[in-house]
Amino acid sequence: MNKVLIASILVGSLVLSSCARLEQEGGASLARLPQETPNVTTAQAISLTDISAFIGADVAKLLSQKERDEAVSAQFYALQFGRPGVFRNWQGETGANGKVTVGPYVRVNTLDCRQFENIVTISDEVYERQGTACREQDGSWSVV
Repeated sequence: MNKVLIASILVGSLVLSSCARLEQEGGASLARLPQETPNVTTAQAISLTDISAFIGADVAKLLSQKERDEAVSAQFYALQFGRPGVFRNWQGETGANGKVTVGPYVRVNTLDCRQFENIVTISDEVYERQGTACREQDGSWSVV
C-alpha cells in the first residue's frame, strides 16, 4: 500500500512540474487557449484578415496576390496557433519572403490579443512592422 501511495505522489509531482515548465517556456495552458469562434471556418477567418494592416499597405502593394495570400496565411496561423517567440515563415514565388512571430495571449475584455512582429524581405529590402492584434468575433484578426 505504501508503494502505491509513494508512486501516486511521484506521478502527481511530475505532472505538476511538467505543467509549470510548459507555462514558463511559453506553452499553452488550458486557461490561455483562445476561445472558439462559433460557426466560422478557418478559411473564412483567413479571408477576413487584412494583411496590409499587418505589413503596411505600401509593402502589401509590392507583393503578388499569391504572396499576399501566403503572408496572410502565415500571419493568421501564427496568431491563432503560434508559440510565443517562434517564427512562422512564408515564401513567395518572386523571391519575396517573410516571417511572423507572436507573443503570448492576453485577454482584453472579451477578445484574445497578441503582440506580433512581421519581417518582410522584397528584393533585398527589409520591412519590419510590430503591433498588437486581437481576434474578432468573426474569427479574423485585426490590428488594434
